[in-house]
Amino acid sequence: MSNSSSFSNLKNKTSYNNLTIEELQETLEMYKNLEKKCSEEEKYIEADIAYKKINEIQKILDKKNIKETQSRHLYEITALEMNQKNEISNLINEKDKNYYQLKNKYEEEKKKLEENQNKEIENLRELYINKNENKIFNPSREIANLQKQIEICAKNKEYLKANEFKFELNNKIKTESEKVNKYKIEKFNKEMEKLNIKHINERKILDNRYNQIFLSFQKNNSNNFEKVQIKFRNRIRELENKQKNELLKLKNIAEENEKGIKRNKNYKFKPIESSPPKKIISYNNNNNNNNINNNELIKSIEKKDKIHIFDNNNKKILSAKKDKKNIKNKNNLNKGPKRNVFK
Repeated sequence: MSNSSSFSNLKNKTSYNNLTIEELQETLEMYKNLEKKCSEEEKYIEADIAYKKINEIQKILDKKNIKETQSRHLYEITALEMNQKNEISNLINEKDKNYYQLKNKYEEEKKKLEENQNKEIENLRELYINKNENKIFNPSREIANLQKQIEICAKNKEYLKANEFKFELNNKIKTESEKVNKYKIEKFNKEMEKLNIKHINERKILDNRYNQIFLSFQKNNSNNFEKVQIKFRNRIRELENKQKNELLKLKNIAEENEKGIKRNKNYKFKPIESSPPKKIISYNNNNNNNNINNNELIKSIEKKDKIHIFDNNNKKILSAKKDKKNIKNKNNLNKGPKRNVFK
């Protein structure tokens, strides 16, 4: 493809703002290649147009880079904050799950303890109250004598007398049973009081144990939350610093590109001023006795061991060898034999 066809194809792409960064970079590279090729082929008008397009595209590309970087930075911060929220949410869910498991375990142990305590109360009640309620375990001597009298009277067929002894025996049994029951109740109450104290202590031990477990659980969860917050706070700070440096670098590049464009715009061509004619002090040469007009002399060039003199038409007039023995420096030019000396 020729330069003119390439330039015409590139020139049609005027809406650079609608291009992506990759397309802009590709277009910019094409214009740079075109500028270089036109400059080498001395097509300076086409090279100048390409150069202006390069500046235009570079400005748009810098703005797009900064804008896209800012959008990416916002997305990165938002994504990091979302990760933080998700991690905290997972911690909360895990905390709730572990809390309910712990609470259910506590309720189960508490229920089991209450069941055991109720069994102990029932056993105590059975021992002192319900079992053999009207039975006298250790009958007194009087009751034993009355029972013996009843047997003797019944044997001798003295039934009325036996009936009297029976009535007396029943009263005696009733009296002693009441005493025994009263004793059993008092004993039960005392044992029940001890048992209640024991049950209260057991419940306190259970509650204290689980209170410590819950406190430790809360503390661990607080530490986990704090660790997550510190971790993400540090990560966000590091990311913000990194983004700040990256954005600053892009802005500096854009500023440098802008300064380069302005510097090229403000450049003014300064023609090279010709130096005034050199004055020949004197010249002597055995091989050449030509007289040189000072007005015709425009410049002289010294090369290694020779001096070349040119006129206004840039034509070499004269060449002469330098005497290295006598011409040591410019401050000692007038000493020794006269040579070509210029001021």
